[in-house]
Amino acid sequence: MASNLLDRVRVLTALAKALKADATPPPLPTETGTIGLLEIDALLKAVWPDSKDIKLSDEPFTICTIGDIRRFVEWDKTDLLGYTEQTLDCDDFAAALAGDFSRYKGWSGFPVGEVWGTLYGGHAFTIAVAWPSLEDRTPTLYYIEP
Repeated sequence: MASNLLDRVRVLTALAKALKADATPPPLPTETGTIGLLEIDALLKAVWPDSKDIKLSDEPFTICTIGDIRRFVEWDKTDLLGYTEQTLDCDDFAAALAGDFSRYKGWSGFPVGEVWGTLYGGHAFTIAVAWPSLEDRTPTLYYIEP
């Protein structure tokens, strides 16, 4: 009987550890910098020069490599949501992923957000501004499809 109880405790302990790992975002990037609103605005206007509806908040943002952003995206579970036309579609996926960055202290300071546009006949997606690498610290705009 004690052996059976001990086995159940071990299974529950392993499950608790797995759930904690699943709910804990990856470690924050170790090398970061800062980027201001004007620089991000310039990157966005280079892609959408006629847009009059770009909204940015917070300043300064923390910038890291796109590899660090990808680590978070790979950990995140937004891609597991089931697509449903009009009720759980591109705008919902974009908002969910951008929102997940905002939910976690430390990750919320990175320039990750959602954008809507007329690309592909009307589409929403997540964007991030990051460096291509630690060797190339040129702020670059990336599109993320969860």
